[in-house]
Order: sequence, then C-alpha cells, then structure tokens
Amino acid sequence: AGYLLSWLTANPDSAKSMTHLILDEAHIRSADMELLLLMMRLVMRINSHLRVILMSATMEADFFGNYFAEFSDQPPVPLSVGGRLFPVNVMHLDDLVDGRVPGGKLP
Repeated sequence: AGYLLSWLTANPDSAKSMTHLILDEAHIRSADMELLLLMMRLVMRINSHLRVILMSATMEADFFGNYFAEFSDQPPVPLSVGGRLFPVNVMHLDDLVDGRVPGGKLP
C-alpha cells in the first residue's frame, strides 16, 4: 500500500488511465492502507470508470461496501473463495533437542 500511495501522490494524473485497482490484504489497518483507501475514494470521484477490487481473508465486506457505496448503482457483491484446513503438528525446538518427538518420529 505504501508504494502505491507514494506513486499516486507523486503522479496523480496516472490514476486517470487506471481501469482496475486490486488491493490485497485490505483488512490490514495501517496508516498507508487507510490513506490509500481514502485516495481511492477521491480518485473514483474524478475517474468514475475505475473499479477497486479489495481482497482479504478476514475482511469486513459490509464496512468496505458501505465505504465505496456512493460510486456504484448496485451494492458490491462479496465473493467468497472456499479453502481447506490442513492439520498442524505443534513441535517445539526444546522437545526435538531433548529427543521428545510427538509420535516418536519426525514427520
């Protein structure tokens, strides 16, 4: 977010040529991300064809949908991509050094 924010700040006219902007990890609420989201709202006011795509594993879709609602005739539709969980074996370095390995052997 920081690089894009710096680039747009230094080259504001470059946003006019954008058609889509994809932001990953939108849930990370850093100062850079907050300023970038604000800048995207301002850019969308003068570049109405810009489409912002936000991606996150833990995003509050309703919050961001309301944040950008004024720029669309229809509400945004969240897209959920299912995933799978994999089993996790917890092993500590001290146990390995002392020869105590869960299950008696290394995976």
